[in-house]
Amino acid sequence: AVLAEATERGAERIAVSAEIALAWQMHAEGDLHRAQSRGASALARARAVGASDLETDALTLLCDLRLDLGDAAEARVHATALEQLGERTGSGRIRAFAAWTAGRLALEEERHVDARAAFERGLELARATGSRNLEGVCMSGLAEALEATPRTVRYRDSGGATRSARVKIPAGVRDGHEAHQPGARRLGGLR
Repeated sequence: AVLAEATERGAERIAVSAEIALAWQMHAEGDLHRAQSRGASALARARAVGASDLETDALTLLCDLRLDLGDAAEARVHATALEQLGERTGSGRIRAFAAWTAGRLALEEERHVDARAAFERGLELARATGSRNLEGVCMSGLAEALEATPRTVRYRDSGGATRSARVKIPAGVRDGHEAHQPGARRLGGLR
């Protein structure tokens, strides 16, 4: 009976993992509403089997989806649940994902200092767990947060007086030259 139960749980884990992968694929293809439905189903199933790793993947997906759909309030619900899961399990990997989602949310809300701190925390945790993929995603987020941060520019006005102004340099423009723009960051399939 124990073996049958374990086998059943193992099959359910595989099914949940496949559902999450399918939801990420739908997300990548722009079918956000169907991806949302699949992600919510996968989250419920992951919780039912007690699979915190799969719950992490589903919550990360759902947070990312809600941000892409312009629903920061619902994204915050998923980000908070992910943070609580990380605290409850003590998993550095889950806490790194939670930091990444917090950084993404802060970046969407133009809270640049909070975004930088969250991505730095995620980067530190990713390095501690040895997850190079997650480390790269956090580094990419940190670079995006640094690029989006308004800077102070000093200049001389027409009267020769030195002035300062806070400006936001458009993404991809650095020192008057177009910078290389990497593709969108996505977490689908990271383990």
